[in-house]
Amino acid sequence: MTAMARRVVVGCFDPRIMEEMYNRAREGVPAGKVTFILPPGGSININARWPDLEMAICDLGADELWSFAHEDCLGCKKTYGEDRKDYHLKHLRGLETKVRKTFVTITQIRLFYMSRISDEEWVVEEVNSTVLLTA
Repeated sequence: MTAMARRVVVGCFDPRIMEEMYNRAREGVPAGKVTFILPPGGSININARWPDLEMAICDLGADELWSFAHEDCLGCKKTYGEDRKDYHLKHLRGLETKVRKTFVTITQIRLFYMSRISDEEWVVEEVNSTVLLTA
């Protein structure tokens, strides 16, 4: 990551995952360089917040995208009637594909899945990391 890099983070607005997601997403980034977009269900419902993502990338200059999904997600339950990891992985990868096709300025995409140990403790698994070369 360059000194001027900015990161946009897509995640769920569930308060149980905030501390772990925020701490991880801020690693190695100067203060004021991370924008969080937090629709219910995260990448499952990102289309409702797509203009916010466009603004973070095009206007604020984010060149990295990180996205977090989590177990026991109410947004997933409301959308699909149940919460399954494969639903989250499908949407995380769909977000990656759409961002890669839409925004040529993105240089890195990292996708994470958070498994619940308790409401206060989560295990974070990186499910994909892509470094993109720009012209």
